[in-house]
Amino acid sequence: MSGFSMRTRLALAAAGSILVFGAGLAVSSPGPSVSGTVVEEASGLPVPDAEIRIDGFTGCTLSRDGGGFFIRDFPAGTRTLRVRAMGYRDMELQNVTVSGDTTLRLSLKPDPLRMDPVLVTGTRTDHLLSAVSVSASVFTSDWIMNRNGATAAESIESAGHVTVKDGGGFAGIKTLSMRGSGDSQVLVLLDGQRLNAAQDGSVDLSAIPSESLEKIEMVRGGHSTLVGSDALGGAVQLFTRNAAARKGLSFGFHSTAGSFGTRGGGTWGSARLGRFDAFASFNRTLSDGDFTYRSPLDGLERTRANNDFSGSHLLVKAGTGDPNGGRIQLLYNRNRSNRGSADAVHTAFSSGRARRDEQLDLFSALFEKRLAPSLRVRGQAYRQDRLYVYRSLYENDRHDADMTGIEASAAWTPHAACLLSAGFDARRDGLSSTKFSDRRRETAGGFIQAELDHGLRLAGLETRWKWIPALRWERNWLESGASAGGDAYPKIGVLVRPFRDADFSLRSNIGRSFRLPTFNDLYWPEQIWPGAGGVRGNEHLLPETAVTGDAGFAWTFGESVLFTVSGTVFDNRIRSLIQWESDAEWVYSPRNVGRARIRGIEAGGRVSLPSGRFHAAVWPVWMDARDVTAAGHSPKLVYRPDFRMDAEIGTRIGPVRVNGSMMAVGKRYSQPDQAKALAAFERFGANVLWGGDWSGFRFWIKGEVNNLADGDITFVEGYPMPGREFRFTFGVDG
Repeated sequence: MSGFSMRTRLALAAAGSILVFGAGLAVSSPGPSVSGTVVEEASGLPVPDAEIRIDGFTGCTLSRDGGGFFIRDFPAGTRTLRVRAMGYRDMELQNVTVSGDTTLRLSLKPDPLRMDPVLVTGTRTDHLLSAVSVSASVFTSDWIMNRNGATAAESIESAGHVTVKDGGGFAGIKTLSMRGSGDSQVLVLLDGQRLNAAQDGSVDLSAIPSESLEKIEMVRGGHSTLVGSDALGGAVQLFTRNAAARKGLSFGFHSTAGSFGTRGGGTWGSARLGRFDAFASFNRTLSDGDFTYRSPLDGLERTRANNDFSGSHLLVKAGTGDPNGGRIQLLYNRNRSNRGSADAVHTAFSSGRARRDEQLDLFSALFEKRLAPSLRVRGQAYRQDRLYVYRSLYENDRHDADMTGIEASAAWTPHAACLLSAGFDARRDGLSSTKFSDRRRETAGGFIQAELDHGLRLAGLETRWKWIPALRWERNWLESGASAGGDAYPKIGVLVRPFRDADFSLRSNIGRSFRLPTFNDLYWPEQIWPGAGGVRGNEHLLPETAVTGDAGFAWTFGESVLFTVSGTVFDNRIRSLIQWESDAEWVYSPRNVGRARIRGIEAGGRVSLPSGRFHAAVWPVWMDARDVTAAGHSPKLVYRPDFRMDAEIGTRIGPVRVNGSMMAVGKRYSQPDQAKALAAFERFGANVLWGGDWSGFRFWIKGEVNNLADGDITFVEGYPMPGREFRFTFGVDG
């Protein structure tokens, strides 16, 4: 190991310790075993982290990835099994007698008031949200339906603890920021596949219709150990819809009309026959985008021009599964858009004719299988093809990008108190462009993670502890075949439950994350204008790296009225920031010159009544984001507000739901020298949703209003947001 750095040696030693510890727990036993799956009664979906106890014996077994559980050396005689999981009603299975290896299927009834959704992105294995150490949120299809918006970006922007940088209207680019990160420092996944393009690193979420989504997961804080590059600020995973749970055929359609020439619609259908299922959906959206705004140049009211949008989305999924969670699935996702590229309104320059055409084709094949009661494997292969065309009076550029990759992982439960998971991934990013010569980058990495549960008596309390150490190694190669370097990225999380009968937890995480330079950073062609400066890329850039940490609590309490409160303190320290700067001859080029420190507090509170009769929630964030590159001088980072708060309130009266939302964003500097700032603002929204059944069909009507107070709002300097906007949607599901 003489060729490895000391940090690498320590990381490899830690990985070996995890494996040895897990293997040491995997002690064979001569008695019969009981294995099986814990599922949700109505949907059949797996329920992880359910406690399975045997009357008369201490300790418990937990259901793990895919809801599977395994009890070694089941005690002789007739026993009673008790099953308990957050968000579900307790279950008791009496008179269980085992004379040989036995398989059980345990069905739990959900408790809607105390719903505890399943999170995958946090550990790359199935877990209830309350059973992970990371700071995360899960938003179901019902939550999405109760939100304003037709795209993933519009649904997420009021979710709390996340910022969507909005370029204005459907045609405006919409990217994410979490905990003060840049938009290329948040990894976005779609059904497990990364969407961040190697060319520029960011993801426009306005291209994905919310109608096609089943669930959204957000993990805040550095997460590269498990998902790789680009997750300095966090990771967001979008899960597309699946076939309806019941057998036979199902279908639906909807149609939308609204302000500024917005119109569109979509349709979906699903089929289920035995173990085979299929789902397909198609959505199309058009908008003139011709809202009015007040010009910052002369204060006059003007109409936004060249801001139209036309887009379509096609999703097709087909697969087959077995009762133990095994599945084979094929997926095809297609996005097409044509939009105007309106210029910034705070400058006198305006071409008024720039256009953007974008296409994305995504193919994937998924394989999941439980090979043994304690071992589950997963593999995925994918291919993405992107086309981006930009035309204006001065440019006519075409960029063809592709991404091909494979991933494989396994989750093994050698003992009731230990879950080991490991995997590897490899991908190839390519770019053929009129701006660049052909470029290529290959990346390979692997991870290993342990989840270790144990009890500890402290101050008379029987506390439960979960330790989650993890390690990733990743290396990449450029088109010359030369390695661009590799490194180790460790992380550890801790979850503590001080009280067995109370849903109160303490959690903390610390780890190392990274972001690879984009093709734009590395290879932007040299363009020099004598006496007037120019631009050029920098092939010698290093990855951005960060050490991120957080600590907080979550507490859910109450019976007829449910309360949830949480708070998290975070501290992110980022090094080798890539910044475009000019030299003495005014030639702009990226360099690893920056350092940033971003600290803050995330808080949350929610109150809800049974059956959705009433709920209210608030998510404030206080943040201090600074450039600490120069000693003694730490200006604030641009577009990072010191304060942000999201809030919502809703009620259900019979078949009618009424929901309201509010977003408050503090002042943001728009220039590094702090010379200009965007004004603080509040934005209000509301919607009314009615649903009714007739002859086996479900009819629903939704009316929504955005920017209810008709305020002048700007997220990004020069790109105003629409004023008050109305939309109406009618849908049928059968």
